[in-house]
Amino acid sequence: MGLKLIKLTKAYEKQLGEMIDEWKADQEKNHTNRSPGSIFKNDYHDFDFYLEHLELKAPTDGKVPDSVFFLLDEARDRLLGAVNIRHYLNDFLYREGGHIGDGIRPSERRKGYATEMIRLALDECRKLGIERVLMVCDRDNVGSAKSIINNGGILENEFVGPDGVIEQRYWIPLTDPKGAVCGLNCAECDLKTTCRGCEASCGHPFGGMCVAAETIKRGNKDAYAALKRQLLSESNALLAQYGFPSANGLHELLGRYVNLAYPLPGGEAARFLHDQNVYLGAQIALPGNTRSAGVLADADFILICTYGANGADPELIAYRRRTV
Repeated sequence: MGLKLIKLTKAYEKQLGEMIDEWKADQEKNHTNRSPGSIFKNDYHDFDFYLEHLELKAPTDGKVPDSVFFLLDEARDRLLGAVNIRHYLNDFLYREGGHIGDGIRPSERRKGYATEMIRLALDECRKLGIERVLMVCDRDNVGSAKSIINNGGILENEFVGPDGVIEQRYWIPLTDPKGAVCGLNCAECDLKTTCRGCEASCGHPFGGMCVAAETIKRGNKDAYAALKRQLLSESNALLAQYGFPSANGLHELLGRYVNLAYPLPGGEAARFLHDQNVYLGAQIALPGNTRSAGVLADADFILICTYGANGADPELIAYRRRTV
């Protein structure tokens, strides 16, 4: 097809102007969107300023560092579109922006170029160490959704944006789609017959939220390892306050197996977890005692409890909301 992604240089000043002029005329006439917004934020007529401020090199005003590439048709020496790759997700991008913003100039749409541009952009994401890419598009933009799906996009959910438009969030795995995102060996898991798989379910293997998947989707496996270390440290500090031994580590646990009903002073019982969620937890043997201590945690809370054999007679010791 003779297409490649390029970084903008002075050599493409004329081609850029032609593309932007065509694009803006279409926006004014047909009220089409301005994606990727990075190529429209400055006036290309001052090309040196435009080029200098095209990419964000460091976090600024709630925005993350990014890279901007243009799709070049080498045979025609023509710019066909552009793609903006955000190097990581902040809260806003995780909710509704995604890693990639892309667009094809009006005269070149519906020719398969968007699918190819995303494919090339995913290679650039791999170079940045991104393991799974989030892309967001309007539900009514069938062409955009198709180009995402053609590149392995898996729909996680839909939401209503600030402008009232229904949008879709797709994840594209860039690593082995057969493995667990947290690194567990799925072949050895006792729950493999009921688990829908991390990638196929967009990180909702049992229908609920998974502490591993949510952390890794926002960052990477290193971010998840860091969260586990932090939660272990906080959990052990809380255990020590109540005179319990430390946990040696935290492990992924399905909610329905650890969602105990704790008796309340009024005689009722309460559960604090969701059966479909995956948490981090550990069981701690208590010397000279037939009961065990347990710790359960995710990014939002830490729970300490004790219980007898097979979870009998549970007692809630502490439930602490995390503020980090």
